[in-house]
Amino acid sequence: MEHIITAVAFLATGMIFSLWERSNPARKVVYRETILRDFGSAICGLIFDVLATIVLPYTWVDDWQFSIVLGQWLDTNVSLWVRFVMFFLLSDLLYYGFHRLMHDPLWSIHKWHHFPRQLWWLSGMRASFPHVLFVGFPLFLFWLMNLPLGFILVYQIVLACLNNWMHVNVAAPWMRWFEWLVVTPRYHAIHHSISLTHRNKNLGAIFTFWDRLFGTYLDPSLFQQEALEFGINENEEVSTLRLMVGL
Repeated sequence: MEHIITAVAFLATGMIFSLWERSNPARKVVYRETILRDFGSAICGLIFDVLATIVLPYTWVDDWQFSIVLGQWLDTNVSLWVRFVMFFLLSDLLYYGFHRLMHDPLWSIHKWHHFPRQLWWLSGMRASFPHVLFVGFPLFLFWLMNLPLGFILVYQIVLACLNNWMHVNVAAPWMRWFEWLVVTPRYHAIHHSISLTHRNKNLGAIFTFWDRLFGTYLDPSLFQQEALEFGINENEEVSTLRLMVGL
């Protein structure tokens, strides 16, 4: 049921962002050239999400003695909402670390995500199965921090909406005021640049301070959004199936 609710939230925000993109695009997107493949990739991504919950059930955390002791201590000493905020910070830090690994040395499992040459809200759903496993791994913190299971649904809905948000194709210079704290579409667009130098920058998913702290920040104000080129600049031809599998 949680996957259905997440999918509904994903599609609802996607429709809103579609209208926004049409009214104020940052770059020209020829939708007929990419829409079928991107929707197919989105369906595969949802299937991968379901499979990931089978591969990574996290039930082992419940039986881990350290998890039991830590959970009891947190229940007694730290409020539920403080733990939830801590989870968002720690999970985003873990994602940042995994994201760096997926660029070097595990580029093959992340290449499919960077393959699109046109960037719009649905482009972000391109993810290989190993990529989905990496992104889902921080969920073990829910059990480690003894958070209610209902919070998982909230977290997954937030991630689905943020994934749409960071890839949306809109011209909005006012976003720079938010980039001191959170990732915006123009901030993340630099990361999808075909340039290898740009591709290894702006790796954060929710917060931008990890990039500033660990030296991977690149100011999006230095670039004209309409002039950015996307995709991967590699001579090797790899089949779509291999890209989706992450080989």
